[in-house]
Amino acid sequence: MAAMTWHLEITSMTARRYLPGDSFEARSDFASVAQVQVLGGNKAFISGFLNDSGKGEIPRREWLALRDALRARGIELIRSERKGEARDFETGPAPLS
Repeated sequence: MAAMTWHLEITSMTARRYLPGDSFEARSDFASVAQVQVLGGNKAFISGFLNDSGKGEIPRREWLALRDALRARGIELIRSERKGEARDFETGPAPLS
């Protein structure tokens, strides 16, 4: 009988945004959280986005940082839905719109 091998693939991630001075390692409260589902290939779907408005709105530079973090993991297309409308964002050099 041939030896069986396992292949593990990450298909779900939790994205947490921290304010300056806060961190996951310090177990700080996060300012925003979302679920990222890897759809296969180079696509991901982001859902369940929650932002603590008491900690402020999410600035554009933070959206771009999320885009860059996903790009670094091989994600080239971000899919999302807001108020029933589907939206796609590329993670390439062009900024999110």
